[in-house]
Amino acid sequence: SRFATEGNNLFGIRTWNKDIPHMVAQGMGKKWPGWGVRIFASKCDSVKEYVRLLNEHSAYKEFRELRKKTKDSLQLIKTLDKFSTTKDYDERVARMIFKIRKLEKK
Repeated sequence: SRFATEGNNLFGIRTWNKDIPHMVAQGMGKKWPGWGVRIFASKCDSVKEYVRLLNEHSAYKEFRELRKKTKDSLQLIKTLDKFSTTKDYDERVARMIFKIRKLEKK
């Protein structure tokens, strides 16, 4: 995606602070729409921020509580519904997990 290639943002992490380096979706014009997708210095920085959000943001409290009980990624992704605006996010991630596991067996 443009956010990943131009902004090093692998997860579409947003900001509501126009002073933080960001980009807006194409077609939204130049006026601040109230949010932007953060720009990171590197893709690693975007991963670090995603991990920080999972470990600290109140939206992921359910994720952290379940993580204490299980390491089953297929269960854990069901608690990340606040991360994505896509309703079938957990199903999409589950498909990726199954593809990766299949590749690991080869």
